[in-house]
Amino acid sequence: MFDGIDVATRFRQEDIVPHIINKPPDEALKVRFPSGREAYFGNEINPTEAINPRCEWPADNKKLYTIAMFDPDVSLEYTDNTTQFLHWLVVNVPGRRISKGDVLDNYVVPAPPEPVFSHRYVELAYKQPRHIDETRPYERLDFDMQDFADDHELGRPAAGNFFISTMD
Repeated sequence: MFDGIDVATRFRQEDIVPHIINKPPDEALKVRFPSGREAYFGNEINPTEAINPRCEWPADNKKLYTIAMFDPDVSLEYTDNTTQFLHWLVVNVPGRRISKGDVLDNYVVPAPPEPVFSHRYVELAYKQPRHIDETRPYERLDFDMQDFADDHELGRPAAGNFFISTMD
């Protein structure tokens, strides 16, 4: 999808692996927005341009996938710690047909709080070993992508990408 891109290296360079998820994705996840912008392993996209993502990856139409987008750079008030904020979570996606999956958390547009700090927005596609029987939304603040992946035995992400956003 992105010729010449070493996905694993890009995820390690941005400290997404191993600090946020244990293993890098196998493939690139193409994330496009109707604004014409496209995520490209750390490029900058303004929040107003990051509405309604469309995702493509090398998927098996007979398998189910989980699609997630999260911000791993949310600062916790009164501490020096950061946490993750869940922006989008869809499970049981047949192949690449995201609209046919089960939405656990609707898409929320990136909104980094201050113009002085850039936030990373990570998009991942996981191949599911089985159907996920969940209907409840997840808490957006303090979401942990690796914990979710471990809880559902998702293993290594099948595809991934990320971009950076700052408020103007």
